[in-house]
Amino acid sequence: MINLDKDKVLIERFWTDSIKKFNMLNPDVNVYTVGLYCCRWAGWMTINFDTNPNSENCPDFTYVAFESLDFEHWQDDYDNNETLEILLNGNIQKINLEEDEDERINEVVFTYLKTIVKEPHLLTVTNILKKKEPFRVGIQMLDSSESEFWTL
Repeated sequence: MINLDKDKVLIERFWTDSIKKFNMLNPDVNVYTVGLYCCRWAGWMTINFDTNPNSENCPDFTYVAFESLDFEHWQDDYDNNETLEILLNGNIQKINLEEDEDERINEVVFTYLKTIVKEPHLLTVTNILKKKEPFRVGIQMLDSSESEFWTL
């Protein structure tokens, strides 16, 4: 079972620590966009920083995969089960990998990541960056239609 409730603390720490590290190493870099890029079936996510306005493809960002976070148990569950169980907000969601296909998993993980990143205390940490307008934050799932960037 993928326990997203338990992984939330790791994701929040990853977001905060990565932004602080980026700012420490690149204090004079103008940042237009910060994006999380995630591959739910391989169990990884990266944080990416872009110095160009209006980019919406994390692999094209100026600082691609600045930091990464691995969730090996995501890949193990995906590879070894016909039905994927995801614990989210105290509820178990079951996704049949044969019937629902990958986009259903992307949708669940994307929506979850978006709620995490939109939490005020996590958005506030971006204030340490040398932000340029329009400053945006986003989430993008690998090989998926699930992608969104919004202006702060």
